[in-house]
Amino acid sequence: MKRRERMQLAKPPEIIGTGLIALDIVVGYGSEAPALAAGGTCGNVLAIMGFMGWRSFPVARLRNDYAAKTIMKDLGRCNVGLDYARCRPGGSTPIVLERVSRDGAGQGQHRFGFRCPQCGARYPGYQAVCASAVRGLIEQIKNPAVFFMDRLSRGALLLAEACAKQGALVVFEPSANCEPRLFREAASVAHVMKYSSARANDLGDLPVKNSLLVEIETSGHEGLRFRSWLPASASKEWRYLGAYDVASVKDTAGCGDWCTAGILRKIGSEGFAGLRKTTDKGLIEALKYGQAAAAWNCGFEGARGGMNHVDLARFDAEMVRIMAGNVVTTNTKQPIDFKQATSSAPRGHTIYRYITPSSPR
Repeated sequence: MKRRERMQLAKPPEIIGTGLIALDIVVGYGSEAPALAAGGTCGNVLAIMGFMGWRSFPVARLRNDYAAKTIMKDLGRCNVGLDYARCRPGGSTPIVLERVSRDGAGQGQHRFGFRCPQCGARYPGYQAVCASAVRGLIEQIKNPAVFFMDRLSRGALLLAEACAKQGALVVFEPSANCEPRLFREAASVAHVMKYSSARANDLGDLPVKNSLLVEIETSGHEGLRFRSWLPASASKEWRYLGAYDVASVKDTAGCGDWCTAGILRKIGSEGFAGLRKTTDKGLIEALKYGQAAAAWNCGFEGARGGMNHVDLARFDAEMVRIMAGNVVTTNTKQPIDFKQATSSAPRGHTIYRYITPSSPR
């Protein structure tokens, strides 16, 4: 094998994604000092894939504002490339407030808010990348292993089709408000579709002609069910996988995103061709790995709080332990160092900047 070919094989796999990338304002249990982090389904999946050693690139219309700068700084430390994060015309930077609390049994729970708790103004929402901007980007995207989308638009579908033609595995996580026409088009190009049981009733029937090879429906602590049209793992009937036991839940936000990233780490590195070769055993192991990552994430507040406490080697060791059948526990000796500070934000919002640990705990 030639040296150039060896170098190409050694390159980390690449994932391109478009969809919800937001600034998460996380108010932890018993604390009023918020932590700020990049969030949203797409933002979390790409950040986690970067943490797992992949090259990640979001396609977004973030504004040139404080919230966007905070998001980009956080994504940058997660090995996420920001080449396509500010497509024109300028859009908005979504903001989501998460408050973590405890239920009667002492287990963590959360609720999301979309208004500033201080002034009552509604936070900016999501705006999709324009099709015109996407057409200008397509030539710059070269052979990604995976394309991910969670919000549908003409631009997202153009990206999906272009990446699929380059051999990418196309993953679609539909939101509850999918436009039927766009949903049908997405199902005709996506190879993997994953959604929660809470959203299942909001989705229309799949079109007769579609490209799906794997369909996954998650149900939190009850586990997941899946069906496959893979050549080596075909089963049109639903099959079930139970969830891992978690000793103490601090927060479940982002668990679905960890599940997605874990699955893709196992079956996505060789793109569509690699997915086609996946065996039944390989598919089930990938799903279990995703479930293990989701269970591990329950031990931390915030959608990606665990990334502030471990490096990839420690995370991998945790995955081995969990998948061996051990109850999921979290042993974090040092808390995240939060420091409260204020900064001006659009529309009179007051938001807080947080300081992450200088090195993994």
